[in-house]
Amino acid sequence: MEDTVQDYEIVVINGDWILKQNSETLRDSVQKMLLSGNPVIIIPDEAGVLYNILKETGKSLGFMVFDESYQIFGFCHDSETGDVYCYSGVGYDEQLNSISDAYLWAELALSDVYSKLSERQETSYVDTKTTVCDPYGSVRVNSVYTDLNEDKLPHKGGYTTGYAIRYYIETMPNSYNGYRTADVRVNHTLDNSLNPGIELRDYFPTTSTCTVPMFKQNSLESLTTKSIQVHDHSNFSNKFDITFDVDEKDLMGAYIIDLLAEEVVYIKTDTYKLNSNIYVTFCHMDYGLLDFEEYNNYKTFEIKSVGYIGFGTEL
Repeated sequence: MEDTVQDYEIVVINGDWILKQNSETLRDSVQKMLLSGNPVIIIPDEAGVLYNILKETGKSLGFMVFDESYQIFGFCHDSETGDVYCYSGVGYDEQLNSISDAYLWAELALSDVYSKLSERQETSYVDTKTTVCDPYGSVRVNSVYTDLNEDKLPHKGGYTTGYAIRYYIETMPNSYNGYRTADVRVNHTLDNSLNPGIELRDYFPTTSTCTVPMFKQNSLESLTTKSIQVHDHSNFSNKFDITFDVDEKDLMGAYIIDLLAEEVVYIKTDTYKLNSNIYVTFCHMDYGLLDFEEYNNYKTFEIKSVGYIGFGTEL
């Protein structure tokens, strides 16, 4: 199977087809394909055959982020750098509707976009999630984990593992039907039961602006940067918690917004168990009495991190 695929091609595998073949040799070929450097898009099957192959491959590379609740997966491994790029999508009304988002992920992986997200030379792991929040819109999150201590030798204070973690968050409200983005919150409570001796070394919301079209006399006039207020509840003891207060009553609430936040954590074990959460709140705008805008039906969607980095104990 892998002999028929050329470099820089996108591979799509259907789990139902794999199950019908009932071939151990074919499953071995799929595992080799996942390590080939090509982006592989996987539509899971009810029996979970491909999901289990993904789990085993992820464990062998020290990055396991797959969750059976998702409708589609993607996997790409760069053998030269050791970087691993994973994709998952959920919330689509039909599984086939998830293909276009997965193809976008694959094209970005082939274009080396994900390899540059960390802006560091060390090995990075990128977990990309697309969550459809019907009917409000959708959210795409790139969580980038960069290994700051690849040799795993104890450093000052006994900390063995350090990760710079970047969250690239893109909100896409269904503005044509009146939906708006209201707030985006990034929360990571440092849990010593999950990660012994974990310490927050640094954090910041690096992006508190967004670019939106400004309209003048019903025509697209120019691009202007609008400020987003940031509420910071973080501290250097046990949590990283910031909220981007998007103004849903301004044009920024109606358009695609890109946000970036970063933290640096150190732990005293070889395995980092992921436990950060991103909350995106949407709302609906309608015209009430005398054509005044009314904002209601606020709803918050949660995007959870799942899995672990390292070769220690599985979750």
